[in-house]
Amino acid sequence: MTQETKDAYDREIADILIEEEKERRHERRGMLRWKLWIEPVAKGRPKFSKQGFAYTPAKTRKAEDHIIVLLMSQHEPLSPLPVGAIKINLIFCRSRPKSAPKKKPCEWTTRPDVDNLIKTVLDSMQGRYFRDDSQVTECHVWKRTAEINEPPYILIEVEAINE
Repeated sequence: MTQETKDAYDREIADILIEEEKERRHERRGMLRWKLWIEPVAKGRPKFSKQGFAYTPAKTRKAEDHIIVLLMSQHEPLSPLPVGAIKINLIFCRSRPKSAPKKKPCEWTTRPDVDNLIKTVLDSMQGRYFRDDSQVTECHVWKRTAEINEPPYILIEVEAINE
């Protein structure tokens, strides 16, 4: 093993330890943090049956179910649920399109809209990590395209305000 390889390995271990410490610090402050390695999916418009009942489209329902499983695998649902105001940070990172230039950054300025991406995540979390999405009083959202060879993900940070 060359010295360069050892140095790269040491830097990688240090980065992992720093990330783990950040996670512990967030949890101590009352913040929950998830990184879900899935492609972001926007909330679809409700569909209507022939009898006139509204229902969620299958693609949205499948995405919400997948998000619930991933959320619960990282943090158990909260008990009791927070009753006050909640701050949430979201980063949606989609797969890099094949047509995107390799050397330049690629901005995600096309559909889906940010508000529909948010709805999918909040609806999945509702009743497990907060009572109702109306509790969210502060929301910061970023929508970006992955770097080359970076997988898509959703990063979620939830923090209770003044509890």
